[in-house]
Amino acid sequence: MHDTAMMSGALFGKVYGKEGMKVLDVGGLDVNGSLRKPFELLLKIKYTSLDIEEHPSVDVVMKPGDVFPFPDESFDLIVSTSCFEHDPCFWMTFREMGRIIKKGGYIYVNAPSNGPYHEHPGDNWRFYSDAGQALAYWSGKTLDGKSYPVKVEETFHILPPPGGFWIDFVSVWKRVDEKEENIRLSNEFKMKYGPLRKALTEANLRTQGIIYVQ
Repeated sequence: MHDTAMMSGALFGKVYGKEGMKVLDVGGLDVNGSLRKPFELLLKIKYTSLDIEEHPSVDVVMKPGDVFPFPDESFDLIVSTSCFEHDPCFWMTFREMGRIIKKGGYIYVNAPSNGPYHEHPGDNWRFYSDAGQALAYWSGKTLDGKSYPVKVEETFHILPPPGGFWIDFVSVWKRVDEKEENIRLSNEFKMKYGPLRKALTEANLRTQGIIYVQ
């Protein structure tokens, strides 16, 4: 996990979390860092790590695309950092995240918009400014009689520090009752400063509301 991804994930917990909450880290295998310490030790939030590989840092192991082994509305927060680019079926993963997040709970995803090929075990996707709303629309679709509506609370990109190259796509969703009908957000919404983006800016990270990667 690179530095901006670590800082953003930890600040999400500080901004949106409260002591005593439960958080699930999807793709939580410790690769050059983990969010376990900031959530569990610093914020006193009960942390569970889920991944496709067995490792001492992983609590629950499952295959990509499988149903998560948790009941509906099990977690107050769900995070996924530097994972979705490797997930062969991230849209199914996101829908499961929508199922197990509590009503009023928050989902956080940080994934790259650019950068070199980095296999773990594969490297499949990159995410741009409209990805957050597209996932919200998908999660709200009724399939087999069920839907899991979420609403984008804020979405933006973190630009790389001098000498760096990763541009991080960041989005935060809230579990709601009303399905999204639009497949993209307005440019005005994408430019707004939500609480996490404000916190990152105050921490001197450069953020951008809309970005087009060549």
